[in-house]
Amino acid sequence: MLYAIIGRAAPECSELPASARPAHLARPQQPTDASRLVHAGRFPAIYSEDSGFADFAGSLMVLP
Repeated sequence: MLYAIIGRAAPECSELPASARPAHLARPQQPTDASRLVHAGRFPAIYSEDSGFADFAGSLMVLP
């Protein structure tokens, strides 16, 4: 069974994702038996090829 974890971005924290991104991306690369990342990604607030961090409404993680 797969589990979806959905996170919603707070409107006042558009600066936080840019500063936390390197550590955030490194964490799923550390393999453990307890958690294996199946899929992860951001939810765009608007559809645009050149959207920045402020243009995302949240994120999704899929875990077994």
